Amino acid sequence: MTNAICEFNEQGPLEQHILSYDFLLHQIIEFKTLLQIIIQEGMEFPGIENVLQEINELYYQLQEEVGQMRIYRFQIQSLQISN
Repeated sequence: MTNAICEFNEQGPLEQHILSYDFLLHQIIEFKTLLQIIIQEGMEFPGIENVLQEINELYYQLQEEVGQMRIYRFQIQSLQISN
């Protein structure tokens, strides 16, 4: 997950941004699943509920962001087709 964040290049093409966000979203899902397994095994630690809530919020924010990117990509492709 850290690599996906650190290697994200603001100047890259839109398609690359979408792929990076998709990869990061996948990593977040894996991390959340790992935390849920830890809880199911009875290994709790202070603040776990807050961590899960923050992960959920991050996940939905990134989903919204990548959704906007896909809309922009579609609009760009539509403009290129009409020219």
